[in-house]
Amino acid sequence: MTATSLVIGSSPQDNRTLLDKIRGTAAFSHIWNENDVNRAISSVRKRPVDIIFYGVTDPAGETYDWIHRLYGDQEGCDVPVFLFARAGGEDEKIRGLEAGACDFLSFDTSAKELAARIRTHLEKKQQLTLLRRAKEDLEKQATTDGLTGLFNRRFFQRALEAEVARSTRLNQSFSLLLADVDHFKQINDLFGHLAGDAALKMIAGAIEGSIRLSDTACRFGGEEFALIMPGTHGENAFRVAERLRRKIARLQIPELPEHPLTVSIGIRPVPAGDISDATRVLAEADEALYRAKRHGRNRTEVHDPLQPEEEDWPSPLVLPATQRV
Repeated sequence: MTATSLVIGSSPQDNRTLLDKIRGTAAFSHIWNENDVNRAISSVRKRPVDIIFYGVTDPAGETYDWIHRLYGDQEGCDVPVFLFARAGGEDEKIRGLEAGACDFLSFDTSAKELAARIRTHLEKKQQLTLLRRAKEDLEKQATTDGLTGLFNRRFFQRALEAEVARSTRLNQSFSLLLADVDHFKQINDLFGHLAGDAALKMIAGAIEGSIRLSDTACRFGGEEFALIMPGTHGENAFRVAERLRRKIARLQIPELPEHPLTVSIGIRPVPAGDISDATRVLAEADEALYRAKRHGRNRTEVHDPLQPEEEDWPSPLVLPATQRV
C-alpha cells in the first residue's frame, strides 16, 4: 500500500509510541512526524497526507479545535483522523468522534487490527477523492468549450451578468469584446471542417495568450469569441482589440496554407455609472461587430450610442454566428 501519514503526539512520549505503532503496520511509504499540532495542521496545506494520527495524553482536556480547522481547508477536507489515548471514558471518545475523528483507539490496539482499520479508511478516502474529481470534471465540462478549452456560452452569460452587477455595485468600468472569424464558411468549404477546427483552436490560444488573469475569454458560439475585460474602457479596450486582431492575422496555420485568417471585432465599453443590463451590453457589442463586418472586415469597431443603426444590415443577434461570413 502506497500512502502517506502524519503522526502527531501531544507529548514526546506519545509521539514516539504512536510513531512506532504506525510504522509497525507497514501501511505507509512515508510517515511525517510532528510534535506541535498547530504547526502540523498548517503543514498539511503544503504537504498533503492520506491519514493523520494523533496521540492524546489527557483526552479530558482536549477540545479538538484543530480537526475543525483541518476540515475547513480544501487540502484536508477528506483526510481521516485517528485519535489514540492511553485512557479515557466513553464521553471523551464521543467528544473526539463528534469533533470529526473517524476513529478513537487505544494505544494497546494491535498492529493487525490497526492495519485493517487503516485499509478501510484509505479505501473510503480514495473513493471520496475519485468522486470529487468526477464532480470537478463534470463542472468543467458544463462550463468549458470542448474544442477550444475556453469557457463556453453558458459560462459567458453568467460571467457577463456578474460583471455588470460588479460594475454597477463598485462604479467601475469594463468592456465587452466580440470577435468573429471572417469568411469562416469559406475556410470550411475550401479546407474542410478539421482545418476550421484547427483555426478556432489557434485563435483561442492567441486570445488566451493575450489576456490578463482578471479577463474572461469564451467561445461564444460557432466562430465567434467573447472577451470580458474588467477595468478596461475606451481607448484601452480598442488597443487590446487591435493588438489581438493583428496577432490573429499573423498566425501560421498549417491546415490553411497561404490562406488569410482574420477577425472582425466589436467592442461595447461600459463606463463607470452605466446602468445597462447584460442583454443590452451584449446587443450593442454585437451591433459594433456587425458594423466591422459591414465596413470591410478585419477591423475593430467600438459601439457609439450616437451612431444610428444601419438599416440595410441585419439587426443584431438575429443570425447565429455560424452564418456570419
